[in-house]
Amino acid sequence: MAVKSEASKPTNLLLRELLDAWVNRNERTAARNANSLTFWRDGMLAQLKKIANGTSSDETFAELEKNFRESAGRVDRTTRQLKRARPKLETRIAHQIDTVLSHHDFGKGTIREAIEEVISDYQYGQVSENTREVARMICFHIRTFNAELELLNRMVR
Repeated sequence: MAVKSEASKPTNLLLRELLDAWVNRNERTAARNANSLTFWRDGMLAQLKKIANGTSSDETFAELEKNFRESAGRVDRTTRQLKRARPKLETRIAHQIDTVLSHHDFGKGTIREAIEEVISDYQYGQVSENTREVARMICFHIRTFNAELELLNRMVR
């Protein structure tokens, strides 16, 4: 009968952590990449809140459009990376990534399309109560989207 020494416990713990890190490396990488899609309070979300509250100005719309355009390349790149990674991921993680990217209400693509609609309303001089309502809905969907990103991170941890 083999006797385990007390010294082997830390070694076993370290080996278990290393094995876990190796086995879940694709999931952790995907979650880290997905985090770059977060909407921050001081970014487009701030401009959308001003529009939703009816306190926006020309500068608000200009900032929103600038942030939207500047983020397009990064969002497209990250979306492609996440879609390519899905087959390598645990099924529940892959499904969560699909939710984050493609949900019909709060997926990243859906939210960006709605933001583009708000920008378009401004460009065509058609800002109305409907535009403000769309901005309010976008803010709500962004909260849900960010929460789904948090869920993805908890799933990976």
